[in-house]
Amino acid sequence: GAERIDVPVTLAWGSLDRLVSPPRRAPAGWTTRVLRDCGHIPTWDDPAQVSELLLEASASAGSVASTWSEL
Repeated sequence: GAERIDVPVTLAWGSLDRLVSPPRRAPAGWTTRVLRDCGHIPTWDDPAQVSELLLEASASAGSVASTWSEL
């Protein structure tokens, strides 16, 4: 299950999504984010907001990756 994932995870969903509901509880260590005013296809609704989230998540993952490379 999800508890076996040992890499950074960012889980996002649109605030107006009628197909997927936010999880009641995200696994420990996962980052969650609601994309405001987005439906089921946030890349269509607000590509700038999605790209901002991707850049933030990859920057965070990059700092973790540099730590891993030192091991």
